[in-house]
Amino acid sequence: MSSRYVIGLFAAFLLGTASTQISAAGDPTQFLFRDMSFSSAENNQLFRETINSIDALNFEQADETSEILVANIEADSRVDGLTFARVLTNAAIIHSRLDQIEVALELLERSVSLVDEESVFHKDIYPLMMVKAHILVRQGKLATATDQLRRAQHITHRNDGVYSAQQTDVVDLIADINVAQKNYLEADRQQLFNLKVGENVFGEDSLELVPRLEKAGAYFRRRGIALPYVTSAVFSEAPTITRKDRADIFAESIRLYDRALSIQEVNYGPADLRLVNTLRSLAQTRMAQISGRRYAEDALERVVRIISSDPMTDVAEHAVALIDLADTYTITGNRKAEKTYLAAWDLLSQSPELTNQRDEIFNSVTRISPMAPLYNVIARRPTKAEEGEEIFVDVTYSVRPDGRASDISLLNSNAQVDQKKKVRLWLRDSRFRPRINDGALVLTEGLTFRQTFKVLEQVSDQSADAPSKKGTQPTVLEENES
Repeated sequence: MSSRYVIGLFAAFLLGTASTQISAAGDPTQFLFRDMSFSSAENNQLFRETINSIDALNFEQADETSEILVANIEADSRVDGLTFARVLTNAAIIHSRLDQIEVALELLERSVSLVDEESVFHKDIYPLMMVKAHILVRQGKLATATDQLRRAQHITHRNDGVYSAQQTDVVDLIADINVAQKNYLEADRQQLFNLKVGENVFGEDSLELVPRLEKAGAYFRRRGIALPYVTSAVFSEAPTITRKDRADIFAESIRLYDRALSIQEVNYGPADLRLVNTLRSLAQTRMAQISGRRYAEDALERVVRIISSDPMTDVAEHAVALIDLADTYTITGNRKAEKTYLAAWDLLSQSPELTNQRDEIFNSVTRISPMAPLYNVIARRPTKAEEGEEIFVDVTYSVRPDGRASDISLLNSNAQVDQKKKVRLWLRDSRFRPRINDGALVLTEGLTFRQTFKVLEQVSDQSADAPSKKGTQPTVLEENES
């Protein structure tokens, strides 16, 4: 296990995998028509070469052979319309991967017309609509993409019933589109419907349902994070809908993870390594919930017990589990953090290879909370800052053995007083994995930090890496720690 993995594990543990784009139901090549044969040996060879080139991600070569195949099939009156439609669809997928969007859409329209002549409910409509939706999402035409997805879903219902397993990708993509359009309640409904599909296909207590429970749990965690946390000091002033929604959404995420955990416990027992990922996901949700962080400790303590008691677990994995737990203790202010960090230190002191990893982790401090950067957009340029000049605050600080910043002092700045205060407060509220020297947690002095600020007029285009304005929700859900 690499030290880079160990160092970065807590950030990944706390935030999970953030979704920054609509998934577009994955790669459109998954909808290729791969099982086709032709009366002509030449066409069979062209078809095989096209598929092989696609699998090798050589789409330029695939386009060359596909173009010849399309021309040959179009000129052959013996080929039926469905076969020609499938050849056109494969060509459209290739053009989509080459970013030749308009050509791809034209080919798809021809393909849909040919299939419709056979039957407007033909099973081939499903992959055609999925590919078309993929392209339309890339174009930002979300409403039109949803129409195609609804038709694809209707095909699955006609062929296999309301709870058809084939519709999973459709429902996922409809949910993503609704999130992008800020139709969150509809996105919630789609997520829960997909879970219902899984229950009908696999059974409510089936192990096959666990991935869907965890996927839905992660979705509702992201939903909860997108809503502002209401502290007890201002709880009475917060809109009821906001504080109720946040609590209900996190409760849904926790319920889903608890179900996944229970299913695994019944099948594997309470101390099986296969429970670890679900326990960590549950801890992520509890940490993001903020009010439930005490329960995150419980989940990670159980992870440590499971890992430490399994004879197949190596020392580095045990140390990672302890570091995760100690980081959580540091964030929650639990005094067990010191003992837990030192236990990880001792484990990583057992061999020269592990010692190198130990030193990379503990020879310097690491900020572990908050993972989200300081909000750094300001309304106007300070009078003392010239046009084009970077607006900044430089501070120095120390990190105590308990992971808290102290001795925060201003070094230099051209920002306004409010920005200086924000930087000081952000550092004061930050938590750090402390440095360990000769088996003891020690004070680290003389650390420096520079925070830069962007003027609002310069980021009015809302670029992808610019923070959202406070009080608004991003177009696509991102997991940021509150």
